[in-house]
Amino acid sequence: MKKNIFIIAAVLIVMVFASSCGKSGSTSSQENPVSSSQEEPQEQTASVFIGFGSESSDYKEYQFSYEGELTPDILIEEIASTTGWNLDLEKPVEINDDGSFSVCFADTASIFTGPPEEQKEEFFVYDVQQLCETIFDSVKYTIAFNFGENGMADIYYSAKDGEPIVIEQLGITIPADKPYEGIEAENGQNGESSETTGGNTSVVECQFQGLADGHSVEVYVNGGIEVYQFSSPEVENFLEGLDIDQTFKCEISTDNSTQTKTILKIIE
Repeated sequence: MKKNIFIIAAVLIVMVFASSCGKSGSTSSQENPVSSSQEEPQEQTASVFIGFGSESSDYKEYQFSYEGELTPDILIEEIASTTGWNLDLEKPVEINDDGSFSVCFADTASIFTGPPEEQKEEFFVYDVQQLCETIFDSVKYTIAFNFGENGMADIYYSAKDGEPIVIEQLGITIPADKPYEGIEAENGQNGESSETTGGNTSVVECQFQGLADGHSVEVYVNGGIEVYQFSSPEVENFLEGLDIDQTFKCEISTDNSTQTKTILKIIE
C-alpha cells in the first residue's frame, strides 16, 4: 500500500512540473510578436515646395511619405525626384550651431549642367536663370518650412570644397560665406546691372491673345504679337482667368543671348 502511495505521489510531481514548463514556453512565444511589431518603422508624411519668390503663394506644395527620421537630404532628394532635376550633393547637408544650414552641391547638379534633355511638363524651364532660381529658392523654402524656426532659416550654398557657386552664363557668384537671399540679390551684391548678367527686366502693358501651351502666352504689345514664357503658378492662374484682348501689366525678363521673354510677375 505504501509503495502505491509513493508511486502516485511521484506521478503527480512529474505532471505539475510538465504543466509549469508548458505555461512558461507559451508566455515566451506571445512576447516575441509584440517586440517584433515595435521595431517596424512608421510611415510619415512631409512636404516639399517648388517655385521661386518671397511669398508662400509663389510655391506649390507636394506631399510625400517617408520612414525613419526626416533630414534635409531626404527633402532635397524628394525635390529632385519630383522635378526631374539633378540635385546631387557633395556631402550631407550640415546643420550649424546657429540653426542655419549648409548645402554643398556636386559638380553634376543641374545648376551647373542645366536642365535634363527631357523635362517634365509641370517643371519646364526656359533658361538657366529660371532653373537656378527655382532650385535655390525651392530648397531654401522647403528646408526652412520643415526645420526652421517659424518657417525661417538661413541657407548657405556652396560648390565642391566649399567654394562659391559660379554661374558663368549669368555672370553671378553665390558666395559660400553669406546666407542666400535670392538670385536678384546676388546681382546687386556683385555690383552688376541686370543687363550685364545675361538679361534685363522691364514692365510692359499688353493685351492677352490666348495661351499657346502650358508655359507660354501670346500677347499683343508694341504693335505686334509676341510670345512670353512663364513658370509661376500664380502667373498661370492669372492668365487663365483673362478674356481675349483684356489688358494687363507684367514684369518680364529678357534673355540677351536667346531673346526669350519670361513673365516674372503680374503688376496689379
